[in-house]
Amino acid sequence: MLKGIATYREQGKEFVFPNGSRIVLGYCDNEKDVLQYQGQSYEVIFLEEATMFTEFQFQALTESNRLSGNCKTFTTPRMYFTCNPGGVGHEWFKRLFVDRLYRNNERPEDYTFIQANVYDNEYLMENDPGYVKTLENLPEDRRKAMLYGDWNVFEGQYFGEFNPTIHTIDPFPIPEHWRKYRAVDYGLDMLACLFVAVDTNNRSYVYKEIYQSGLIVSEAATTILSNTTDKITCTFAPPDLWNRNRDTGNSTAEIFAAAGLPLVKVSNNRVQGWLALLGLLVAVCLAVVLVV
Repeated sequence: MLKGIATYREQGKEFVFPNGSRIVLGYCDNEKDVLQYQGQSYEVIFLEEATMFTEFQFQALTESNRLSGNCKTFTTPRMYFTCNPGGVGHEWFKRLFVDRLYRNNERPEDYTFIQANVYDNEYLMENDPGYVKTLENLPEDRRKAMLYGDWNVFEGQYFGEFNPTIHTIDPFPIPEHWRKYRAVDYGLDMLACLFVAVDTNNRSYVYKEIYQSGLIVSEAATTILSNTTDKITCTFAPPDLWNRNRDTGNSTAEIFAAAGLPLVKVSNNRVQGWLALLGLLVAVCLAVVLVV
């Protein structure tokens, strides 16, 4: 397509245009490979199979998505992605483009998602219908992801029973008499906090969440407290937060308490926790069936 328009240079793996513009072909096989682009400027970046990139690789590339001094078109820097559900980058892509859940300075208007599946590919449907049959014969979860573009089903998902049409609802005012609690897990790589309300029938509603990385313990406590506007009964946390730090002699739980956020130790038995949450998910499904 570029023959007679641009010249390909093997050494730099790039197409060079008469005006000096370039299309550079690159790779990110390993996590650290993305650092080769650090300090460079690319007005437009394309990621093929974007869900094969880690969130770190994606974020590192956004640092290079900027105007260069040679840019004469004054185009707005932008990135384009093609991908399928699944892969190491499934979560960050789904959060930004499918669920549209934004953090810090991320803006909804910066992200556009165009859903398409194999049935939208007129050329493929006409010239290679056998490929569609191949996708239709995949195992159920893989088929839903690759054939229908279902972002809520992928191999390795902990709760395959989760269904957003059943297990999520539109926001509503939470009655004052409902009991509310927080569930916290902390690490320097990520703070996770869920705010949960329980109605008079013991149905639980997660109505707010915090996910933020790079916070020291006192900052994590401040972040949680500043996002708390309701009366909270207690804050649950796993037992590892009570392990004492060799250097300070204090545990993470003690630092949380000193910052005004006392924690309640609970079991972190994964099997029991999985069974308990599975029971809640299935109970909602049964309730829906009974109502219908």
